[in-house]
Amino acid sequence: MIKTITTPIATGMTAELRLSYIPNHQVPRVQIRESKNAVDYLRQVWSDNLNYLETFYIVHMDRSNHTTGWTMISQGGMHGTLVDIKVVCQHAVKSGCCAILLAHNHPSGNKLASREDIAITKKIVEACKNLEIKVFDHVILTEESYYSLVDEGHM
Repeated sequence: MIKTITTPIATGMTAELRLSYIPNHQVPRVQIRESKNAVDYLRQVWSDNLNYLETFYIVHMDRSNHTTGWTMISQGGMHGTLVDIKVVCQHAVKSGCCAILLAHNHPSGNKLASREDIAITKKIVEACKNLEIKVFDHVILTEESYYSLVDEGHM
């Protein structure tokens, strides 16, 4: 289903917003109850570059924390990626989800959260709070391990 909203702009041009729902049955819907469930789900959807490029995803969830989909928000280099809070919120609102799970990888293999990881998480939590969207957790994946900001008391 594609809904198109066309809005006139003062210059006579139009801006277009498209929202589409295309079910992806390659990754099953699961209920996320804890960080371990989240990691199991994320390892199914993550691309092959877990050890190469840092990538930031959000997982969309319904009121019961069942996954409804996921979105790659950004992909950077080997040492970081930029996350725009407005883009995170835009995807969460457009999907109609009730909660999101934040996730990114550390290609270095260091699973610990950086000061920047914690700071962006707090900003996203605050922005989503105003939209009544819960941020369930922020998980950092490495090839061999993971780090949950909820489990470690940062959220």
